[in-house]
Amino acid sequence: MQASQYELFNASFHWLIIDKSYNSALDGNKMAAGDGVRFSTTTVKNGGAVLSAGKTVSSVQSSVNDTVPADTSTIDRARTATVNERTNAKGDDTFELLATMNVSINAEITVARPTDTSYRGFTLYDLWNPGFISGGKLKIEPLGRYTAARGLLIPRRETTVVRRRNMDGLKLKIMTVVTQKPHRPFELYLTTPQNTHLDSVHRYNYGLMSMLKDFYNFTFVNRRTKSWGYLRNGKFDGMIGALSRREVDLGGSPMYFRQERHRVVSYTTRTFIERPCFIFRHPPRNDAVKNPFLLPFEIIVWYLMVACGAILVMVLCFSFFVQDAGLSEIPHLSSGRCTSFFILLFGYLMYQYYSASIVGTLLMEQPKSIKTLRNLIDSRLTLGIEDIPYSRDYFVRTTDADSLELHRTRIEYYEPKTERNESHFLPATDGLQLVREGGYAFHVAISAAYRIIRLTFSEREICELSEIDMFPVWSQWMVAIVQKNSPYRDVITYGLRRLNEAGLMQRQRHVWQEPKPKCVRQIAPTDLIVGLDAVVSAFVLLCGGIVLSVCVLFAEILCHRIERHRHGCRRRRLGRNRFVMMTKQHGLVTAAGRHGTELFYVE
Repeated sequence: MQASQYELFNASFHWLIIDKSYNSALDGNKMAAGDGVRFSTTTVKNGGAVLSAGKTVSSVQSSVNDTVPADTSTIDRARTATVNERTNAKGDDTFELLATMNVSINAEITVARPTDTSYRGFTLYDLWNPGFISGGKLKIEPLGRYTAARGLLIPRRETTVVRRRNMDGLKLKIMTVVTQKPHRPFELYLTTPQNTHLDSVHRYNYGLMSMLKDFYNFTFVNRRTKSWGYLRNGKFDGMIGALSRREVDLGGSPMYFRQERHRVVSYTTRTFIERPCFIFRHPPRNDAVKNPFLLPFEIIVWYLMVACGAILVMVLCFSFFVQDAGLSEIPHLSSGRCTSFFILLFGYLMYQYYSASIVGTLLMEQPKSIKTLRNLIDSRLTLGIEDIPYSRDYFVRTTDADSLELHRTRIEYYEPKTERNESHFLPATDGLQLVREGGYAFHVAISAAYRIIRLTFSEREICELSEIDMFPVWSQWMVAIVQKNSPYRDVITYGLRRLNEAGLMQRQRHVWQEPKPKCVRQIAPTDLIVGLDAVVSAFVLLCGGIVLSVCVLFAEILCHRIERHRHGCRRRRLGRNRFVMMTKQHGLVTAAGRHGTELFYVE
């Protein structure tokens, strides 16, 4: 009875019970007055071998050792005891007695009933109960038999969890976390895939547990709470608190692994990845395309282009000089023509790369500068966080300096302008609406955010979204939980892994978790509009060219006037000289006429 009281009928102990009173009943021998059921028990903690008590079953021990070798190094402690139970009812036997004890579903109890008075043969039975505390009935299954001639005969069987799948509709209490107010019956709200962004994680996990309910043939007694379970004055509240007080058997919601929780509950296996992150529309960078006319090529490429152009021009000039002793419009030698051809080809290729790169730069997605949590803190974006328990608990436990600074300066802080404390914890719908308007970053679980984004955001707004994680990647796995040292731990673990292998877990994710909205980028007329900030350098170059042209024009006019003035002065001097010479020539002509000769003046 103490084994039942201290819940020792579980997987930690292997029990071999030999019913010694069974043969006396077969032989018709009457038990003495006051005698009841008498049996010997053998227990082994954390071992796979079976140890017997007394001489009566020493042959069983040897046969078991021959059939299944025992690893004695794995046996921590063996305890043998003989229990003589006395009952008032004359017809009670071992099975009826064990039916009144706290036997669990993972119990390893073997009852050996002798088949003859000489104890040379035994019939073995496997006993278990789907849940004594929950009203389960003791189950007795034939295990095998032992004979002195043939030894231990146990047919090949399936594993313990598989053999004990039928729990006969046992009622197990399950508690599920619900943060939203359901507007329909609770179980219908958990199982109907409508508004899947509300409590999606909890409804997803409850769907998995419902599949296990059908797999193992048990039923639910539903309970609900608003909190996963956090320490309050040294005790857990919510679902963790209910499991630690043994008010419920199973946890209907998955939760993050925490060291302090491990002391009061048992984890089964991972079922869900919950990824909360900051979601925001990335603001445009004014300096992203500051000078697109210099972006296509690196500085070294520009230098090489200038150097190659200068060399080709020099070669071409040299070719013209050689062939014509000066420059001409058309090269006549083959070397000059070859040089001209490669100059044109080089310019054409550089122009194609240059123009195509400029167009691509103007149309491509602008580079993003906010990539880390530190960038987000230093940005001008307003920050907010979904008002959910694990977000508040994160800032209590974390030691990350950036996260603590973000909470202290951007989430909950004192605003001197308004002289009041600001708190930016918001519901998911309100926070994402601010994200849609722009200039706002909101920390929210993607399981709730993606559906709202798909229904309310435009294609352009979806393409502008960026995500930054605040939680460590290793902490995003969520696991299903049960009571501490619960006999249902292996049952739930095996069932969930079977669901994962069969693809049913992935199907549940498709039902309850919205995929990330895809950015379907379509070139709209607004995308082809080039702003002034992108072409301002071209206008600056044009204005510089106009100013330079005007300056050159004035210089040419001044030079031309100076040249005209100089030329005019020269003509006036030449005119005076011509007049003097003509006067002298007129005198010469007159003198020559007198002498009968002719004089000619040629200028």
